[in-house]
Amino acid sequence: SKSLNNAIDINAEPNDMFGKVMSIPDTLIMRYWTYVARSTADEVALWDGKMKDGENPRHIKASLARRVVEQFYGTEAAEQASDAFDDLFKNKNLPDDMPEIILAAGTHKIIDLIAEHGLAQSKGEARRLIKQGGVKLNGEKVSDIDCAVNIAAETIIQCGKRKFARFTPQS
Repeated sequence: SKSLNNAIDINAEPNDMFGKVMSIPDTLIMRYWTYVARSTADEVALWDGKMKDGENPRHIKASLARRVVEQFYGTEAAEQASDAFDDLFKNKNLPDDMPEIILAAGTHKIIDLIAEHGLAQSKGEARRLIKQGGVKLNGEKVSDIDCAVNIAAETIIQCGKRKFARFTPQS
């Protein structure tokens, strides 16, 4: 449900779908195995038993996320989404498929870059993200909402855990 902030769009890209499954609360894992993954009662009992035996919920969610993505996009896409998720969150690497935005070289307000290029829905949301420590500029947290970004070389802005953009100066 959107009101509980755990909606997963069936038209979402595989990596996004995988990430959204991974972000569901642990308390909903068995419901997702039952209703979203279309598991049999025996499968749900198996996963529930693993949860009760103390297996890391992250592993159970990763299996669930692979299953959900597989239903819509196939096994190969599910494995690629799993690898991309691990690369980004376990290995702390940048995603390969981030959008590249070519801008005039010079100084730009970070709030404007974030809002105008879809990293946040509005300038207000961009401000909130910065204040809460959810924005990084070339891997460093941004705490100043008036931060000016000099686009003289490739610059990467990250908003939240999954939104990235590569800003490149126009040549």
